[in-house]
Amino acid sequence: MSASPTPQPQQQDDPGAGDSSGASPAQQQANPLQQTLAQLAKVFEQMAQQNPLVQGELMEARTACVKALQKTMMAGRPQQPQGPSQ
Repeated sequence: MSASPTPQPQQQDDPGAGDSSGASPAQQQANPLQQTLAQLAKVFEQMAQQNPLVQGELMEARTACVKALQKTMMAGRPQQPQGPSQ
């Protein structure tokens, strides 16, 4: 049998995602989509720092990834009652 690389443990390396997402420790189970969005945001930020010519566009892409990541995190939260319904 050939030794295949073992899967990486779920990382909580969300660049910028923790800025305003307010994720609680109970929500730190990132799914593959969340991990990929976080990685993309990090890559876009690094590329923006290295390429001033397209920095604006890359930072827009990073912002879009962070927003998508926040949406996926919000969707994963258990629904809480929004108050009394009338």
